[in-house]
Amino acid sequence: MIRNKEQYQVKIVLIGSDGVGKTSLRRRYLGLGFKTSHIKTLGSDFSVKPFDLENIYGKAVIWDLAGEAYNIPRTEAYLKGGLGVLAVYDLTKKRSLENIPRWVEWCTNVLKGIPIYLIGNKLDLESDREVSQDDVEQTREQILKTYGDDITDIKLYQTSALTGEGVNSAFEDILKQIGYDLQFKEGH
Repeated sequence: MIRNKEQYQVKIVLIGSDGVGKTSLRRRYLGLGFKTSHIKTLGSDFSVKPFDLENIYGKAVIWDLAGEAYNIPRTEAYLKGGLGVLAVYDLTKKRSLENIPRWVEWCTNVLKGIPIYLIGNKLDLESDREVSQDDVEQTREQILKTYGDDITDIKLYQTSALTGEGVNSAFEDILKQIGYDLQFKEGH
């Protein structure tokens, strides 16, 4: 049986510490290239990009939250309606990975039953790397143990906003996962 494509508006939220490259990843996925200057995101920023992946299509609404948003009153309102989270850390700053469980806790207080993907950015700076694969696996296991009932899926990606490596895969995979989750909930 051939089904028609399903159209969705999907809200994805980018979280993570200051300077990990959330805005750069969003810009790269939107096809806007890479900027070498860093302007700190205040509060939030968002973009919309159409997508057409397998049997789902629609608009991805990508929210880019300020680093340390969990410390700013009422910023959890930016999470509402989110169907997936990209939790970004900097491969050259171990502390940014150590902050990810706090970010996940903040998200799961508002969002339930969503995929959360851990994105290690700045893969192009391999010589400055502080985060090992074991560190990432331990963080993943900690998140699953603590918040596993609140998330549907957790995957690991490494990206470079500078070169574009892995960026489209991370965004497209979470969009597909969300689409499948939505179709399952609708009984398709």
